[in-house]
Amino acid sequence: MKRILALSVLFLVIPALALAGSTVKLPDFEKEAKVTDRLTCSNGSTQMTLYETKSYDIEVTVMKSGNTFYLLFDDKDGQERFFMKTSRDSSVLELSHEEWDKKVRAEDDNYFNNLHKKSSDCKRVK
Repeated sequence: MKRILALSVLFLVIPALALAGSTVKLPDFEKEAKVTDRLTCSNGSTQMTLYETKSYDIEVTVMKSGNTFYLLFDDKDGQERFFMKTSRDSSVLELSHEEWDKKVRAEDDNYFNNLHKKSSDCKRVK
């Protein structure tokens, strides 16, 4: 009986935690980086700010819900990483590209379309 319980924990709980994303610490982009672009989508309910440094760029997008999405470009190796912070929690989770896209699209089609170079109402902010 104890073996079954232990195996249940091993096969059910641990994969669920892995699927939830892993908590990470982002670079201190607000201090290290320069703001190089700003966009607004969906009549201002979505705000995107692009920060750039010599080693990385990060796109920070705050949605109407208060959830924040981060797209980190590593300029050294060309790798993209995807993160999210909900309005209810201060933890930043790393997500797969597919999961991040799914969550972004659920929050704002216009911003999602802009990311994928489709028609959107996103505009540059001066």
